[in-house]
Amino acid sequence: MWRHLDNPAGRAITRVAEVSGRIVGNASLMPVRLRLGNELVLGAVGIDSMTHPDHPGLFASLFKTCMDLASSQGVEVVYGVVFSEYSYPWLVYILNWDDTGEVPRWLRALDASGGGLSPAMRLAAWGLHLLPMGNNAPSGIQIKTEQPSYEELATLAHQVSSNQPPRTCQVERSSDWFKWRFSPTSTFKHHWFSAFQNGDLKAWAVLVTSDWGQGALLDMSGIDPRAVEAVVSNATRMAKSLGLPWLNVSTNSNIAIRALKSCGFIHRKGPELVLRSLTARILNANIHLHSSWCLTPADY
Repeated sequence: MWRHLDNPAGRAITRVAEVSGRIVGNASLMPVRLRLGNELVLGAVGIDSMTHPDHPGLFASLFKTCMDLASSQGVEVVYGVVFSEYSYPWLVYILNWDDTGEVPRWLRALDASGGGLSPAMRLAAWGLHLLPMGNNAPSGIQIKTEQPSYEELATLAHQVSSNQPPRTCQVERSSDWFKWRFSPTSTFKHHWFSAFQNGDLKAWAVLVTSDWGQGALLDMSGIDPRAVEAVVSNATRMAKSLGLPWLNVSTNSNIAIRALKSCGFIHRKGPELVLRSLTARILNANIHLHSSWCLTPADY
Protein backbone atom coordinates (compact mmCIF):
# COMPACT_ATOMS: atom_id res chain seq x y z
CA MET A 1 0.00 0.00 0.00
CA TRP A 2 3.00 2.32 0.45
CA ARG A 3 3.23 2.70 -3.30
CA HIS A 4 -0.39 3.80 -3.64
CA LEU A 5 -0.86 5.94 -0.53
CA ASP A 6 2.49 7.53 0.39
CA ASN A 7 3.55 8.87 -3.01
CA PRO A 8 4.72 12.53 -2.69
CA ALA A 9 3.24 13.25 -6.14
CA GLY A 10 -0.21 12.18 -4.95
CA ARG A 11 -2.21 9.08 -4.14
CA ALA A 12 -2.77 6.51 -6.85
CA ILE A 13 -5.84 7.00 -9.00
CA THR A 14 -7.62 3.66 -8.73
CA ARG A 15 -10.94 2.30 -9.91
CA VAL A 16 -12.40 -1.16 -9.35
CA ALA A 17 -15.28 -3.05 -10.96
CA GLU A 18 -17.69 -5.31 -9.09
CA VAL A 19 -20.09 -7.95 -10.35
CA SER A 20 -22.53 -9.44 -7.85
CA GLY A 21 -20.46 -8.11 -4.97
CA ARG A 22 -17.17 -9.55 -6.27
CA ILE A 23 -14.26 -7.40 -7.43
CA VAL A 24 -13.51 -8.48 -11.01
CA GLY A 25 -11.26 -5.68 -12.21
CA ASN A 26 -8.86 -2.98 -11.13
CA ALA A 27 -6.99 -0.16 -12.88
CA SER A 28 -4.50 2.25 -11.33
CA LEU A 29 -2.49 5.28 -12.42
CA MET A 30 0.30 6.37 -10.08
CA PRO A 31 1.11 10.12 -10.16
CA VAL A 32 4.71 11.03 -10.91
CA ARG A 33 6.58 14.26 -11.52
CA LEU A 34 8.03 14.25 -15.03
CA ARG A 35 10.77 16.51 -16.33
CA LEU A 36 10.20 17.16 -20.02
CA GLY A 37 13.23 19.13 -21.12
CA ASN A 38 13.32 22.09 -18.74
CA GLU A 39 9.62 21.81 -17.87
CA LEU A 40 8.20 19.96 -14.85
CA VAL A 41 4.75 18.44 -15.36
CA LEU A 42 2.45 16.06 -13.53
CA GLY A 43 2.33 12.64 -15.15
CA ALA A 44 1.07 9.20 -14.16
CA VAL A 45 2.26 5.67 -14.79
CA GLY A 46 -0.04 2.67 -15.15
CA ILE A 47 0.49 0.03 -12.43
CA ASP A 48 -1.20 -3.00 -10.84
CA SER A 49 -4.08 -3.24 -13.32
CA MET A 50 -5.97 -6.45 -14.07
CA THR A 51 -9.38 -7.94 -14.84
CA HIS A 52 -10.97 -11.33 -14.27
CA PRO A 53 -10.77 -13.59 -17.36
CA ASP A 54 -14.58 -13.67 -17.51
CA HIS A 55 -14.73 -9.87 -17.85
CA PRO A 56 -11.87 -8.79 -20.15
CA GLY A 57 -13.73 -5.85 -21.63
CA LEU A 58 -13.71 -4.05 -18.28
CA PHE A 59 -10.01 -3.26 -18.68
CA ALA A 60 -10.57 -0.49 -21.21
CA SER A 61 -13.50 1.11 -19.39
CA LEU A 62 -11.67 1.06 -16.04
CA PHE A 63 -8.57 2.62 -17.53
CA LYS A 64 -10.62 5.22 -19.40
CA THR A 65 -12.26 6.22 -16.09
CA CYS A 66 -8.82 6.54 -14.46
CA MET A 67 -7.54 8.64 -17.37
CA ASP A 68 -10.53 11.01 -17.17
CA LEU A 69 -10.03 11.45 -13.43
CA ALA A 70 -6.27 11.93 -13.88
CA SER A 71 -6.88 14.62 -16.49
CA SER A 72 -9.27 16.43 -14.14
CA GLN A 73 -6.52 16.43 -11.48
CA GLY A 74 -3.96 18.05 -13.79
CA VAL A 75 -2.14 14.98 -15.14
CA GLU A 76 -0.82 15.79 -18.61
CA VAL A 77 1.01 12.59 -19.61
CA VAL A 78 0.23 8.95 -18.86
CA TYR A 79 2.70 6.17 -19.64
CA GLY A 80 3.39 2.54 -18.91
CA VAL A 81 5.99 -0.12 -19.59
CA VAL A 82 3.93 -3.08 -20.78
CA PHE A 83 5.14 -6.59 -20.01
CA SER A 84 1.74 -8.24 -20.50
CA GLU A 85 0.46 -9.12 -23.95
CA TYR A 86 -3.03 -8.90 -22.48
CA SER A 87 -3.06 -5.19 -21.62
CA TYR A 88 -1.21 -4.01 -24.75
CA PRO A 89 -4.09 -4.18 -27.29
CA TRP A 90 -6.52 -2.48 -24.92
CA LEU A 91 -4.18 0.44 -24.32
CA VAL A 92 -2.88 0.84 -27.89
CA TYR A 93 -5.84 -0.14 -30.08
CA ILE A 94 -8.79 0.85 -27.90
CA LEU A 95 -7.52 3.74 -25.75
CA ASN A 96 -5.15 5.18 -28.41
CA TRP A 97 -1.95 5.01 -26.40
CA ASP A 98 1.17 5.35 -28.57
CA ASP A 99 3.71 2.51 -28.69
CA THR A 100 7.04 4.36 -28.84
CA GLY A 101 9.26 1.27 -28.85
CA GLU A 102 11.06 -1.32 -26.75
CA VAL A 103 12.72 -0.71 -23.40
CA PRO A 104 15.58 -3.23 -23.72
CA ARG A 105 15.72 -6.09 -21.26
CA TRP A 106 19.15 -7.11 -19.96
CA LEU A 107 19.81 -10.57 -18.47
CA ARG A 108 22.77 -11.94 -16.54
CA ALA A 109 23.14 -15.67 -15.81
CA LEU A 110 24.62 -16.22 -12.36
CA ASP A 111 24.20 -19.90 -11.48
CA ALA A 112 25.10 -22.66 -13.93
CA SER A 113 23.38 -25.29 -11.77
CA GLY A 114 20.10 -23.94 -13.09
CA GLY A 115 18.06 -24.14 -9.92
CA GLY A 116 14.43 -23.56 -10.82
CA LEU A 117 15.24 -23.17 -14.52
CA SER A 118 13.86 -25.00 -17.53
CA PRO A 119 16.28 -27.36 -19.37
CA ALA A 120 16.73 -24.78 -22.15
CA MET A 121 17.47 -21.97 -19.71
CA ARG A 122 19.83 -24.24 -17.76
CA LEU A 123 21.78 -24.98 -20.92
CA ALA A 124 22.05 -21.28 -21.71
CA ALA A 125 23.22 -20.55 -18.16
CA TRP A 126 26.22 -22.88 -18.54
CA GLY A 127 27.83 -20.56 -21.04
CA LEU A 128 26.46 -17.20 -19.97
CA HIS A 129 27.40 -17.41 -16.31
CA LEU A 130 31.08 -17.36 -17.33
CA LEU A 131 30.84 -13.85 -18.81
CA PRO A 132 32.86 -11.15 -16.99
CA MET A 133 31.27 -9.28 -14.09
CA GLY A 134 32.99 -5.95 -14.66
CA ASN A 135 35.43 -3.95 -12.58
CA ASN A 136 34.03 -3.77 -9.04
CA ALA A 137 36.86 -1.68 -7.57
CA PRO A 138 38.25 0.96 -9.98
CA SER A 139 41.14 3.10 -8.77
CA GLY A 140 40.08 6.16 -6.79
CA ILE A 141 36.50 4.94 -6.30
CA GLN A 142 35.25 3.90 -2.86
CA ILE A 143 32.34 1.45 -2.79
CA LYS A 144 29.92 1.39 0.13
CA THR A 145 27.14 -1.13 0.70
CA GLU A 146 24.82 1.36 2.31
CA GLN A 147 22.24 3.84 1.18
CA PRO A 148 23.49 7.41 0.68
CA SER A 149 21.51 10.22 2.26
CA TYR A 150 18.41 11.36 0.41
CA GLU A 151 20.08 14.73 -0.12
CA GLU A 152 23.15 13.09 -1.70
CA LEU A 153 20.94 11.02 -3.99
CA ALA A 154 18.84 14.01 -5.02
CA THR A 155 21.95 16.10 -5.71
CA LEU A 156 23.47 13.43 -7.95
CA ALA A 157 20.12 12.81 -9.66
CA HIS A 158 19.98 16.51 -10.53
CA GLN A 159 23.49 16.30 -12.01
CA VAL A 160 22.51 13.25 -14.05
CA SER A 161 19.38 15.02 -15.28
CA SER A 162 21.37 18.13 -16.22
CA ASN A 163 23.79 16.01 -18.26
CA GLN A 164 21.01 14.51 -20.38
CA PRO A 165 20.40 15.76 -23.94
CA PRO A 166 17.98 18.69 -24.27
CA ARG A 167 14.28 17.81 -24.18
CA THR A 168 14.81 14.46 -22.43
CA CYS A 169 11.74 12.90 -20.78
CA GLN A 170 12.50 11.51 -17.32
CA VAL A 171 11.15 11.09 -13.82
CA GLU A 172 12.03 13.95 -11.49
CA ARG A 173 13.98 12.44 -8.58
CA SER A 174 13.78 14.57 -5.45
CA SER A 175 14.78 13.58 -1.92
CA ASP A 176 11.08 12.92 -1.19
CA TRP A 177 10.88 10.67 -4.27
CA PHE A 178 13.86 8.58 -3.10
CA LYS A 179 12.44 8.33 0.41
CA TRP A 180 9.14 7.03 -0.97
CA ARG A 181 10.33 4.87 -3.87
CA PHE A 182 12.82 2.88 -1.76
CA SER A 183 10.68 2.83 1.35
CA PRO A 184 11.58 0.17 3.95
CA THR A 185 7.86 -0.55 4.23
CA SER A 186 7.81 -2.16 0.77
CA THR A 187 7.71 -5.95 0.47
CA PHE A 188 11.23 -6.09 -1.03
CA LYS A 189 14.70 -5.87 0.47
CA HIS A 190 16.84 -3.10 -1.01
CA HIS A 191 20.58 -3.74 -1.24
CA TRP A 192 22.39 -0.46 -1.91
CA PHE A 193 25.75 0.00 -3.61
CA SER A 194 27.20 3.51 -3.62
CA ALA A 195 30.34 4.79 -5.33
CA PHE A 196 32.17 7.79 -3.88
CA GLN A 197 35.16 9.78 -5.09
CA ASN A 198 36.79 12.34 -2.81
CA GLY A 199 33.72 12.16 -0.58
CA ASP A 200 31.21 12.89 -3.37
CA LEU A 201 28.58 10.41 -4.53
CA LYS A 202 29.23 9.41 -8.16
CA ALA A 203 26.87 6.46 -8.73
CA TRP A 204 24.39 4.15 -7.08
CA ALA A 205 22.73 0.81 -7.80
CA VAL A 206 19.91 -0.96 -5.98
CA LEU A 207 19.45 -4.72 -5.98
CA VAL A 208 16.04 -5.89 -4.77
CA THR A 209 15.40 -9.39 -3.45
CA SER A 210 12.30 -11.08 -2.11
CA ASP A 211 11.69 -13.77 0.49
CA TRP A 212 10.70 -16.17 -2.30
CA GLY A 213 14.09 -16.17 -4.00
CA GLN A 214 13.65 -13.58 -6.75
CA GLY A 215 15.85 -10.59 -7.48
CA ALA A 216 16.37 -7.80 -9.96
CA LEU A 217 18.26 -4.57 -10.44
CA LEU A 218 15.72 -1.92 -9.55
CA ASP A 219 17.81 1.14 -10.26
CA MET A 220 21.26 2.38 -11.26
CA SER A 221 22.56 5.79 -12.23
CA GLY A 222 25.50 8.15 -12.02
CA ILE A 223 27.71 10.59 -13.90
CA ASP A 224 30.99 8.61 -13.91
CA PRO A 225 30.88 5.51 -16.19
CA ARG A 226 33.56 3.75 -14.09
CA ALA A 227 31.54 4.34 -10.93
CA VAL A 228 28.31 3.08 -12.52
CA GLU A 229 30.07 -0.07 -13.72
CA ALA A 230 31.50 -0.59 -10.22
CA VAL A 231 28.12 -0.43 -8.44
CA VAL A 232 26.47 -2.67 -11.05
CA SER A 233 29.37 -5.13 -10.75
CA ASN A 234 29.07 -5.24 -6.95
CA ALA A 235 25.29 -5.71 -7.15
CA THR A 236 25.76 -8.56 -9.64
CA ARG A 237 28.31 -10.27 -7.41
CA MET A 238 26.00 -10.04 -4.41
CA ALA A 239 23.14 -11.50 -6.44
CA LYS A 240 25.39 -14.43 -7.32
CA SER A 241 26.44 -14.91 -3.68
CA LEU A 242 22.75 -15.01 -2.71
CA GLY A 243 22.20 -17.92 -5.09
CA LEU A 244 20.03 -16.11 -7.61
CA PRO A 245 20.11 -17.97 -10.97
CA TRP A 246 19.48 -14.86 -13.10
CA LEU A 247 19.48 -11.11 -12.75
CA ASN A 248 17.46 -8.89 -15.06
CA VAL A 249 16.68 -5.25 -15.65
CA SER A 250 14.82 -3.28 -18.33
CA THR A 251 16.35 0.11 -19.07
CA ASN A 252 17.23 2.39 -21.97
CA SER A 253 19.65 4.58 -19.97
CA ASN A 254 22.85 4.78 -22.02
CA ILE A 255 25.22 4.96 -19.06
CA ALA A 256 23.41 2.04 -17.39
CA ILE A 257 23.53 -0.05 -20.59
CA ARG A 258 27.26 0.52 -20.91
CA ALA A 259 27.77 -0.76 -17.36
CA LEU A 260 25.44 -3.74 -17.86
CA LYS A 261 27.32 -4.85 -20.98
CA SER A 262 30.63 -4.63 -19.10
CA CYS A 263 29.16 -6.84 -16.37
CA GLY A 264 28.08 -9.64 -18.70
CA PHE A 265 24.42 -8.74 -19.24
CA ILE A 266 22.97 -9.69 -22.63
CA HIS A 267 20.12 -8.03 -24.49
CA ARG A 268 16.77 -9.76 -24.78
CA LYS A 269 13.42 -8.51 -26.08
CA GLY A 270 12.00 -6.11 -23.56
CA PRO A 271 8.63 -4.54 -22.77
CA GLU A 272 7.07 -1.74 -24.78
CA LEU A 273 6.87 1.87 -23.65
CA VAL A 274 3.32 3.08 -24.31
CA LEU A 275 1.93 6.51 -23.50
CA ARG A 276 -0.64 9.17 -24.23
CA SER A 277 -0.89 12.91 -23.79
CA LEU A 278 -3.90 14.15 -21.82
CA THR A 279 -3.39 17.79 -22.69
CA ALA A 280 -3.98 19.87 -25.83
CA ARG A 281 -1.05 22.18 -25.18
CA ILE A 282 2.42 21.71 -26.69
CA LEU A 283 4.79 20.14 -24.19
CA ASN A 284 8.47 21.05 -23.93
CA ALA A 285 9.64 17.64 -25.16
CA ASN A 286 8.38 15.13 -27.71
CA ILE A 287 6.97 12.39 -25.49
CA HIS A 288 6.13 10.29 -28.56
CA LEU A 289 9.80 10.03 -29.59
CA HIS A 290 11.20 6.90 -27.94
CA SER A 291 14.77 8.20 -27.83
CA SER A 292 13.57 11.15 -25.73
CA TRP A 293 12.94 8.87 -22.74
CA CYS A 294 15.40 7.71 -20.09
CA LEU A 295 13.95 5.03 -17.80
CA THR A 296 14.99 2.43 -15.24
CA PRO A 297 12.63 0.01 -13.41
CA ALA A 298 12.29 2.44 -10.48
CA ASP A 299 10.39 4.73 -12.87
CA TYR A 300 7.54 2.29 -13.55
